[in-house]
Amino acid sequence: HKGYFSQALNQALRLAEKDQRILFYGEQGVGKRTLVQLIHESLQRKSLKFIDCEKNEDILEKNLFGYRDEYGVFHKGILEEQDGGTLVFLYLDKLSESFQKKLADIFERLSDYGLNLCIAGLVEIESGRSVNPLKMDKKLIYYFQNQTMFIQPLKKRQQECEDLVNYFFQHYCNVLQKKLFMSSEIKSKLIQKNYKGNITELKELIEDLVTRATDEITLNHLVSVGSSRNMYFENSVGIELMTIRQAEIVLIQKALIHTNENRTKAARILGVS
Repeated sequence: HKGYFSQALNQALRLAEKDQRILFYGEQGVGKRTLVQLIHESLQRKSLKFIDCEKNEDILEKNLFGYRDEYGVFHKGILEEQDGGTLVFLYLDKLSESFQKKLADIFERLSDYGLNLCIAGLVEIESGRSVNPLKMDKKLIYYFQNQTMFIQPLKKRQQECEDLVNYFFQHYCNVLQKKLFMSSEIKSKLIQKNYKGNITELKELIEDLVTRATDEITLNHLVSVGSSRNMYFENSVGIELMTIRQAEIVLIQKALIHTNENRTKAARILGVS
């Protein structure tokens, strides 16, 4: 799609192609993994491997650097096995400071070991944060210096949101072999919604809508599917009948949107402490 995402991809490609390293940070579901996959394909690297940095660090160290078993046989680590490929470190900031330092040292010396690797780091931040919140070891931050990109949340990319609504609707109609109609009113409500899970949440919502509908995606479908996902959409006469607890959640969500996620101001508006 044209717009913000394609611009981000082009910028990231230039950075990754130059120094074989890139760090993305942003909210959950903004497209960080997709960007890495597209960079990997564009650079035509050998293989793509994701590393979960929230796992046990002792096991992670053995898997990355290799180890000798009880018989003295050495088993290659992922770094060596992935030579010529792309290594993606998920939740990079979750590693201990000492392990981050060790990784930074290894990354800086990859060429000394005869390894040709593209290193990508992904860091997830809280919703509403727009400044660089990276809490990582100085060596690791220095390694990704000038190779770090913040990916905007979907609410800041409204034109792209419209493109994505159209794309996912058509995609799931094709996958599920359905011919459905979606009115401009439904599209408008989907586009204007604030998605805390960003692109991932929008995609899953539209998949559910297409799955449930037979001829047309109606307002009732939107209200029903949204409610099952703790996302509330107003219907043509106001708001759907719901439990008191559901109504409370709707009011809280509206107050948070109105105050740009400021909980203190939201609480004041709602008259709660």
